[in-house]
Amino acid sequence: MQLKYSSDASVAAHAKEQVGKKWDSQTAINEAESDLVIERMVGDARSGGTEVPVRAGVGFVSQELSSEPVGSVGHRKSVVGKVSERQNEELEVKAVRQSMQGAWMTWSNYIRRDVTWKYAFTADSKLLKFCVGVTYNTKGTPSNLKLWGLSVDAECKLCHQVSCGIRHILSSCPFSLVQGRFDYRHNCVLRKLAHGIQMFLQNNKVVSQGIKRVHFVHFER
Repeated sequence: MQLKYSSDASVAAHAKEQVGKKWDSQTAINEAESDLVIERMVGDARSGGTEVPVRAGVGFVSQELSSEPVGSVGHRKSVVGKVSERQNEELEVKAVRQSMQGAWMTWSNYIRRDVTWKYAFTADSKLLKFCVGVTYNTKGTPSNLKLWGLSVDAECKLCHQVSCGIRHILSSCPFSLVQGRFDYRHNCVLRKLAHGIQMFLQNNKVVSQGIKRVHFVHFER
């Protein structure tokens, strides 16, 4: 874009289109510039060119449309932003079409956990592999084994449900619920937390004495 909109006529005349195997930069720029033009046209039609919007509906908020001259720094930034928006939309469409790799599109009300490089190198390899596999549904569940052609059926071996995925194994199997397997797993996690807190208090005398002092004051009251 800098070559295309250069103030030097000779430089602008020799600006070549960069066409790759997977991405055509000139087409992307032209489409982005067309989107900006359409936005200006729609904005003018909606406001009618007056201070009071003519066709504004309930909840209308006036929008400051960009009016930078073509080729300026602001115009180039707007075009680059539009190109990024189009690429994100294409990636989202691709993710929706993928049942397993795009499962994250259906996540809602989840707890975000950022796995840092330090955690990846210091954590237990088996635990890290299990967390990643469960998050992205890549574990060898009966449903995945059938999908990968490694098994003839996806039946749960405990309750004999037809489809046995990661959610069924972790929290939905009625046989495991009746046997108390979910409670046992939950209690094991609590024991690990309690042991960690106990070890921390034993190694940190200042915190331990402060907690004992608070308990003593509360008992006296």
